[in-house]
Amino acid sequence: MSGVVRRRNSETTRRAILGAAREVIRERGGGVALAEIAAAAGVSKSGLLHHFASRDALFLAVAEDIVEFTRSRMLNSIDSEDDSPGRVLRAYLRTALDARSAREWFDPTGLWASLHSAPGVPELLSEDERWLRERFAEDGLHPQRVLVISRAAEGLAVSSIWDDLSPEEYRLSYELLVALTMENGPLVT
Repeated sequence: MSGVVRRRNSETTRRAILGAAREVIRERGGGVALAEIAAAAGVSKSGLLHHFASRDALFLAVAEDIVEFTRSRMLNSIDSEDDSPGRVLRAYLRTALDARSAREWFDPTGLWASLHSAPGVPELLSEDERWLRERFAEDGLHPQRVLVISRAAEGLAVSSIWDDLSPEEYRLSYELLVALTMENGPLVT
């Protein structure tokens, strides 16, 4: 009986490289060697370069992957039963304040600082911000309300990464932000 040889398909390999790159860059910074990322992904350096022609291409692809992941999670968390103004902002809150999304979006370790140096990443992030603002503009809430709530949520997400709040403080803060998304929601609770 011969042994079974398992081979990765191209997309599986690409996903493994992106995941490994995200983690290795987060741990070691943007100066990490491509060989280290390849080893973490279980591929050779030439295998990595087959999928991503350069460090810059890899860094841009990691940023694109994070943006795509978070957009998808946000859009999928829109409550189809909710047709009131602020439903997109509430989906943003659910997504941004989820532990995994918070780590990806608001990572304080320098992942985004490392990625930001790659050509195309600043433009990608500007486009993502425009996309998000367009979704909010279609959402029916006053732009100033959206700005204050979304920025407060981002601060809360960073606090959650650093464990600056007790679970009760976090829960109450989240609930207040959600209440503020209601068109006639309370300004205090």
